[in-house]
Amino acid sequence: MPNCFALKRKSEPEKGNVSLTKIDEEICCCNWYNIIGFDLAMGKTFAQIRQGLIDKPYPECNEEYKKIVDYLDENFVVDSWVEIGRR
Repeated sequence: MPNCFALKRKSEPEKGNVSLTKIDEEICCCNWYNIIGFDLAMGKTFAQIRQGLIDKPYPECNEEYKKIVDYLDENFVVDSWVEIGRR
């Protein structure tokens, strides 16, 4: 059962999900997808992710991750879900 997530721009929700590749080009740093993306797929809110960064073992990256979380929170709406069974 994979956990999944998608992001829509707050300014253009009618355009649907934004390609994660496009978002990666905008952010362009710090392996955000494997850290922040995982948390989003697990259903965490941006506030929960910010709080969790305090406890991460790599504080030198946390400031960069906080900027990324702020950017995503300001610009995107999250949709997360779990896929069950076959397609």
